[in-house]
Amino acid sequence: MQLYFTTFSWSSAAMDDFFDIIGSAIRNDPRHASFDITNWKNQWILTGGINNLRLSEDSKLLLVQEKCPSLHNCCRLHHFEIGFFEEGPGAQLIESGIPAELKGEQTSLELDTSTFSKWKDGRVGILLNYLDYDYCKVSLDPVSKGFFLTTIQQVSTPLSRAIVYMAFYDMIFSLQISPTEFLRLSKKMIQTERDDLLFNNVLNFSYKVIIYYLPVEQRNEEAADFYKILYTQLLQEPPESDRSTIIQENICLFALVREHAHQLVKLLLSNGQIEHRKIPMNSYMKSNIIELVFKKRLLDDEGRKMIIDTYIRDNRYYLGFVEACLANPSKKEEIWKEILKPNPRDSFFLYSFLMRGLNNEEDENYQEFEKKFFKSVLTVFLETRRDYFNIFFEKMFPKGDNVDYHLDCLKNLDDIIDKELHAHFKDTRNIIKKLLKEKIAVTELRKTVLDSVLKRLGR
Repeated sequence: MQLYFTTFSWSSAAMDDFFDIIGSAIRNDPRHASFDITNWKNQWILTGGINNLRLSEDSKLLLVQEKCPSLHNCCRLHHFEIGFFEEGPGAQLIESGIPAELKGEQTSLELDTSTFSKWKDGRVGILLNYLDYDYCKVSLDPVSKGFFLTTIQQVSTPLSRAIVYMAFYDMIFSLQISPTEFLRLSKKMIQTERDDLLFNNVLNFSYKVIIYYLPVEQRNEEAADFYKILYTQLLQEPPESDRSTIIQENICLFALVREHAHQLVKLLLSNGQIEHRKIPMNSYMKSNIIELVFKKRLLDDEGRKMIIDTYIRDNRYYLGFVEACLANPSKKEEIWKEILKPNPRDSFFLYSFLMRGLNNEEDENYQEFEKKFFKSVLTVFLETRRDYFNIFFEKMFPKGDNVDYHLDCLKNLDDIIDKELHAHFKDTRNIIKKLLKEKIAVTELRKTVLDSVLKRLGR
């Protein structure tokens, strides 16, 4: 690195310049002389996507690398550790690791007889990419899946617990674990997890699974379970603790049931005073409760006016959000026109609040909103700045269970772009096609998981 910075100090450098210097240093080092830096660059820098590593047992135990599920159908060179977890005499699991290398699609994994026998009997869990040295996803084999479902909180290090937890999350999309099974694990973890960062991540991923991978009728039930746990913890945690802050910033996400939303509003109106105790509420939590008030229309006109006067009277962003939430059909049409042709002198941040107010699943005319969004996408893309379009696409993309409709609309947009955007729009076309393909892939994944859940429910 010193040679690179010295060579190109006070001048410009391209990526190839960097790899020329690194390659030269590697060739002159006898420990790494055989390493092909050009091949590594092609695999890891110039190729997109991420490989999934898993164990497979046929006549022997195999390490398997799945090709990237993207435009680049490739395998890579992976160096990583394999972790072994075994129940010991105390509360914690005994951990050990061995180095491994995977060059192609698969390679044999030789285990000693004792370890192999314990794994087969479910007394040892195997975790690929132990210590997180490699860049990959991992799937748990069926034996290790069962082992870690019951022992994850006995894993001593937060990093290993996080890798196991993320493996479970990724396995939802390959239908190796159901969303409800994953959420059952998450509920156990938030009641026992000691690490604040992992606790926060468990809440974030659990919310994603509830909103995107469960049908509406199951959503409220699962969210209510999380809400009750978090509310109880909020009452018990020291007000200034990091854990209390994390709960304050996440609890409103799980207040899908009106009863729980009302409970939070009551907390806001009493300024956190409940049963002779002051409950901490930071500004983030207050903002989220205010959004619940207007999205779910929880108070009467007088109550909502009091919220506006007390908390957001001088905040033009939240006033815009409230206006969009409560707008009648003709006012909504005016706001749509504003969003489709933004005034360049106004803040994009302001428009993002208008978008959040319009994109309200609680609205009885939400299907009309969905239709309008898909009709407007190309217009906004072609007539506004890229950064504005990105905000529009992110904030306005419809929520809810109408996944088949979303998928049809996305594919139709993809076809229109191919047929109607001419050659001189090539760069523009490639930008939106990439974005649409990513969204199509995500929506197809969501549809697969939702269909699986509905099938389990007998529908």
